[in-house]
Amino acid sequence: MSDEIFEDDEFPIPPDIPDRGEFQMPSIEELLKALDRMEGLSDENKEELRQSLLRRANGEEPDFFADPVLPNSGMSHDLLVLFLVLTVLLFIFVFFGYKLYKSLTDRERRKEEKRRQKQQKKKK
Repeated sequence: MSDEIFEDDEFPIPPDIPDRGEFQMPSIEELLKALDRMEGLSDENKEELRQSLLRRANGEEPDFFADPVLPNSGMSHDLLVLFLVLTVLLFIFVFFGYKLYKSLTDRERRKEEKRRQKQQKKKK
């Protein structure tokens, strides 16, 4: 691969994306309206985000050590249940595999003992 620099003409900006110079940061009112229209966030999370936006608009420093506001989708609970089910299945397979191995080795040991007894009877 060569270290070519691509010209802007080779990769044009799609028409629905404004030019880099025309971008304006949305106002607090626009952000609050967008926050109200968001689906999938609980009312508690929306209120925490709203308070955070208003604090930043008033010039307060953001608290970087505060807990982040993340929607709780219950994914961690689902993963925990899946992990537990897979662990139980693994233990079941290991248990029956061990029992099968033990029975086969015991059978083989009994056959060897029988064979030895027969050989000892023939020698006598």
